Amino acid sequence: MKRFGLTLLLQDDPQKIALYKGVSPRGVPEVKARLQECGVQSMHIFLRGTRMFMYITTDDTFDPARDFARINEDPVSARWNELMVRSRRALRKLLAMNGGRRWSSSSTWTGRPAHHPVSR
Repeated sequence: MKRFGLTLLLQDDPQKIALYKGVSPRGVPEVKARLQECGVQSMHIFLRGTRMFMYITTDDTFDPARDFARINEDPVSARWNELMVRSRRALRKLLAMNGGRRWSSSSTWTGRPAHHPVSR
């Protein structure tokens, strides 16, 4: 199993944020099925203001460059993704800042040791 943390910024527009929050992949069975077909085992999305963080677990063979693109080969998933893109911050600026990618990757920096105070 692989794990990925990804971040992006939504437009600072309460209506678009509500739309983004209201259209979950769980509510669209075809999208959820397509994510699973492409190797996504679970997806958790967190939101604070306009900052979104997505944590996914995937199959060991999952390759983000290959498999995220494969998700949009399904027409329902492609329409769902397009709807989500409308809520994201000015896409051209975001893509320019992020090397052409909509989501920014996050790296794992800790596996919280047993002696850590929060682990107790």
